[in-house]
Amino acid sequence: MTRLAFALALVACSSPVKPVATAVEPATPVPMTKPPSDLARVSGDGWEPREPTAPMLVATRDAITLDGKLVVAMQDGVVSGEEREGGSLGRKIIKLTAAVAALPQPHERLGIAIDRRDSYDLLIALMYSAKVPDAKFTNFSIYADANGRSVAIPIHLPDRGSSTVIGVAPAQPSLIVSIDKTSVMVWSVDGSEGTPSAPSTQVARAAPDMAAKVNAGLGAIFTRRWTDPAAPRQIVLMASGATDLQTVALVLGAMRSFGGKPMFDDVLFASGFE
Repeated sequence: MTRLAFALALVACSSPVKPVATAVEPATPVPMTKPPSDLARVSGDGWEPREPTAPMLVATRDAITLDGKLVVAMQDGVVSGEEREGGSLGRKIIKLTAAVAALPQPHERLGIAIDRRDSYDLLIALMYSAKVPDAKFTNFSIYADANGRSVAIPIHLPDRGSSTVIGVAPAQPSLIVSIDKTSVMVWSVDGSEGTPSAPSTQVARAAPDMAAKVNAGLGAIFTRRWTDPAAPRQIVLMASGATDLQTVALVLGAMRSFGGKPMFDDVLFASGFE
C-alpha cells in the first residue's frame, strides 16, 4: 500500500518584548447523540442504508464523541498535538483509542459521522485510532446525507501483513484517484490508464459535475479492464490531508458503482499531493 508521507515546517521567531498572555479555557463541547446535521451531501447509487445498531463515532467542528460521550475537544476540526501520540503529526488519538477499546461489547463495524467541512486527515486519524491493536476495528461505515436520508459507504481496512494487494492480475491496472488542491484525477501505477502528469480523467474539484465525470471515467476503465467477475475490485484514494470530507465523500460514491452495478468495493487510503 502506498506509504503515507508527511512534512512539518517549523518556523522560529523572536521578539525583544514578550507580551503577557492570559490563558482562556475553551468551552466544553456538548456531546452528540446523533449524526451532525452537516454531513457530506451526496447522491447516486454508491451508498447503502446506515446500520442503526453500530456504535457511532461523531466528529463535529469542535468535538469527537463516541455513542454520545465526549472523547476529545477540537478547534475547527483539528485535534491538538497534545491529544495525539507523537504530537501534531501523529495518527493515533490516544483518548479515542481508549474509548473504542472500552466499548461494552464487541461490534463488527464502527460508524463514522464526520462534518463535511472536516478534513481527510481527521478521517484517517479516526479510522487509525479505532484500528490499532487496542481497539481492533477493521470495518467502518462513513455516513453521509442523501436528500435527508442517512446513508453509508462500508470501508474495510485490512490488517498489516494481509495478502491482499492491488493489481494482482495483469489485466487489471492499479488504479489511483487522487485529489489535490484544485482537481480530481484518475490514473494508474503502470501508466496504462494515465499518469499524475497526464491522467485519464481530470476534473476541477469545484465543478458541479465532478462526481459524475469521475464516475464516468472510472466506469469506462472498469468496463474495459475488469471483464473477469472474480478479479479484485480494489482502488486507491490518495488525497491531501486538508481535503474536505464533502469532496472525499463525493469521490468515494463515484468509485462504488457504475450504471447501477457494483464497481470498486475495496478502497485503500493514502496521503499525498500536499
